[in-house]
Amino acid sequence: MPAFDTPRADEFLALIRERLPDKTYKHCVSVARFMRDHAHEAGITQEQAVTAGLLHDSCKAMNEDELLEFALELGMDTVRLREMTHTIWHGPISAQECRTRLYIADEAVCDAIEWHTTGRPAWTNLGLALYLADYSEPRRKHPEAERARDILDTEGFAAAVKYVAKAKTDHVARKHTLDPATLEFRRWVETEWP
Repeated sequence: MPAFDTPRADEFLALIRERLPDKTYKHCVSVARFMRDHAHEAGITQEQAVTAGLLHDSCKAMNEDELLEFALELGMDTVRLREMTHTIWHGPISAQECRTRLYIADEAVCDAIEWHTTGRPAWTNLGLALYLADYSEPRRKHPEAERARDILDTEGFAAAVKYVAKAKTDHVARKHTLDPATLEFRRWVETEWP
């Protein structure tokens, strides 16, 4: 099992190891490492980085019916969920599990996990770091991920986030209708942040 020197990391690793297929598990570990290694640049703590990175896809392996049932168990408002495409439900549901079952008190961690697929305006640096890492962690081999890592190394955190917001939304828009939160997030990143 990978080692992280942060509280509860072993507990979170065991949870996702049990719950996720190997590819998604390795992705979560890679996201956590990437965020931890760039925590200082993003202005976040290593504990926040590791926790958000490990848990952001903790419900991703559930199918639509399982997600809906789990959301109800967690006391969530499923009306809001049904307004979204089911492929992004895992973010809000994972965040709610963090709040209610894992007792994660750092709301910035829960918020980052909740919105990691779409982003949102006026987001914290932790959310932005998760958005960046989810798209560009080293296991991601597409050219845009490599470019994002290069921009992070040469131009810094803000430039890399701006690049990923554009690249990711352009890619998704070619295949699907963008979630309204994604459109608002991109506008905010491009015109108001940092």
